[in-house]
Amino acid sequence: MKVAANLFIADTMATLKTAGMFPTIMESQLELLHEIKEALIRADSPSWEEWDAERHNFDLAFKEMFPRILRYSFVLFLYSVVEEEFTALVKAICKQRKIPFQGWEGKKFSLKRCKSTSRHLYAVTLPNDLAWNKLLVLEKVRNCIAHVGGVVEDSKDKEFLKEAVSAGIGITISKHSISKGRLDINPKFCKKSTDAAIEFFTAVFERGGFGPDVPKAAR
Repeated sequence: MKVAANLFIADTMATLKTAGMFPTIMESQLELLHEIKEALIRADSPSWEEWDAERHNFDLAFKEMFPRILRYSFVLFLYSVVEEEFTALVKAICKQRKIPFQGWEGKKFSLKRCKSTSRHLYAVTLPNDLAWNKLLVLEKVRNCIAHVGGVVEDSKDKEFLKEAVSAGIGITISKHSISKGRLDINPKFCKKSTDAAIEFFTAVFERGGFGPDVPKAAR
């Protein structure tokens, strides 16, 4: 029996949509700050030679370090949102069906464990589609960042990540002298991962008996 779309669905979708706005807004603000800071340094430099001496550190900060920090932090945050919202969804399904939650409490969260637990305990088969595959990539990228600072060769998923890099989905391996070997994340990857999370949860809500409709305000 389906239940009507409710505030739980709206809150989940609104959270994902708002999270997805963060990198877009912050990228534009970083670009603006870059322009302002560059103008100030130029104005304070009495000669072109002094400005040129400052250029290396300036470019390192605004073209290499700051974008990496911003995008790494977003990947970590988005994955935590997926983890939190999916756990809340499974608990809501348990409440709806009046069964105890026996999920992954006390165990390390992983999408693979979620899929197995959802199917065997709650009879909810998660969609095995493009959105799911994109979330798996998000998880591997997140783990590489969280566990080994983004260094691909140090990751237990290095072969998976190298294959993902070759797929042209918005992640590359840096060749910069300061960050050589680390994952470089493109804004495209951030957007595609957010879109995948929204698509995934939309499908899971229906499979979990929450109804196919999502309130327009939450789309």
